[in-house]
Amino acid sequence: MTKKNPAHVAHCRCGAVEVGAWSEPIVVSACYCDDCQTAAQRLAASANGAPAASADGGTEFMLFRRDRIACTRGADRLQAMRLTAASKTRRMIAGCCAT
Repeated sequence: MTKKNPAHVAHCRCGAVEVGAWSEPIVVSACYCDDCQTAAQRLAASANGAPAASADGGTEFMLFRRDRIACTRGADRLQAMRLTAASKTRRMIAGCCAT
């Protein structure tokens, strides 16, 4: 894959972390499961948190091929987040601003 300008760019609220994707997403959707709803509430309630759920309560996401997405800035600030040790879902958040 030639890394020219990414088709999609996302960054954390403070701008320290940036992720680029070099293709269109495989899936664009929203999740309404208990795990995603709870995670969105916890992130929003954190000291630096921003709303993570849409107005209807869904957690929106885009899914890309693993070889078409990369952290382009601030990878050292990414942290894995699981609601409990038994949670199957692992989210990556920017530790600098909890987004």
